[in-house]
Amino acid sequence: MAAAPHIKAPVLVVHGDHDDETPPAHAQRIFAALNEPKRLIMVPDARHSHVINAQVWSEIDAWVDTAAPAAAAR
Repeated sequence: MAAAPHIKAPVLVVHGDHDDETPPAHAQRIFAALNEPKRLIMVPDARHSHVINAQVWSEIDAWVDTAAPAAAAR
C-alpha cells in the first residue's frame, strides 16, 4: 500500500464485496491512496476468485476506453 501514492498510471481496482481472503476495506484503503485517474469496482456478492462476470467485463472495457487517453496525455 505504501507504493500506491507513487503510481502515476491509471488504476482500476476490482474487488468482491464478500471477499474472504482480502477484506474489502483493504481495497478501499488502497484505492483512496491512489492518484487519479482511478476507478473502484466493488462486485456485489463476489468472493475473492469470483469477481469477473459479463457486467464487470463491460465496466473494464469502459474504463480502458476512458483511461487510455488519460495515460497517453501524461
